[in-house]
Amino acid sequence: MTTTNPTHPTERLRSRALVKRVAAVAGAALLTLTAATITSIATAAPATAKKDPSQVYFESMVKAQNKPYSQHCWRHDKKYDDHVWCKLGTKYQDFEVTNLTGPHYDSDTGRAEPGPALRDIRITAPSKFGKTEIAVYSSYAMDKDGVGGKERHTLVQEEFIVQGGDTITVRVPIAPYDPKCGGHDIAVYATDVKTGMHTGTYDGRFVGLVSIEGVDIDNPPAIERIA
Repeated sequence: MTTTNPTHPTERLRSRALVKRVAAVAGAALLTLTAATITSIATAAPATAKKDPSQVYFESMVKAQNKPYSQHCWRHDKKYDDHVWCKLGTKYQDFEVTNLTGPHYDSDTGRAEPGPALRDIRITAPSKFGKTEIAVYSSYAMDKDGVGGKERHTLVQEEFIVQGGDTITVRVPIAPYDPKCGGHDIAVYATDVKTGMHTGTYDGRFVGLVSIEGVDIDNPPAIERIA
């Protein structure tokens, strides 16, 4: 029987040195890989700093003001407040308010000659709207307390529900003219019930209407839909 002698001590030392070198190389490679991976991850996904809420609001407001006919404007108006006025723009320009009776309002002078105390107003709701609320306000300026100051009072107001594109005619009473500080306004607003989109402040407004007789301001007739 042949017996194999154990490995020579010198060979064992060489083997151990080789193992140590391989381990050292592998460890260095692992450290390099780990560092590269961490650097890659840090580069690929940097931490995103959150903007201050007031900055977000300001940027949103600027976008809305720059594009008053955009969906962003409507979203801003609905989410935040009424500071940003969203205009209807060309795609909603079929919204119309027309004074059918008496002298027509003069847009150049901002006034109208004296006319009847009951004004018939034709209103066409924006065709892009769905179910629409039409709000009609009749207000006047009069020195009711005798101090000579201009005071704004609401004579009557009414709301009507129509569909977008519908045309209705309403009869609106106006107050007697006060020569010291008088003048009568009729304002019409349309609001899409579902989206909250609405016409602007001056889209349907007659300012400075005059009626010498006017109606009884203590017992005015209601605004009436006549067609």
